[in-house]
Amino acid sequence: MMRRLSVDPDCKSSYTCPSVWVDDADPEHLVVVGYPVPAGTVELADGEIAVRLKRSVVAAAKIA
Repeated sequence: MMRRLSVDPDCKSSYTCPSVWVDDADPEHLVVVGYPVPAGTVELADGEIAVRLKRSVVAAAKIA
């Protein structure tokens, strides 16, 4: 089951907000919902993507 750990408090949509999620069946990995980062901003391997997310959303997830 996917469980939302944090969400951007400035977001007005209850479904598509930047957020951090965990799958209780695979707690070693997180799912991050954010805004696409333009190609070339950071180095990526095949199959990877980069997203932009507020630090406060990451901190609120209490993952570290």
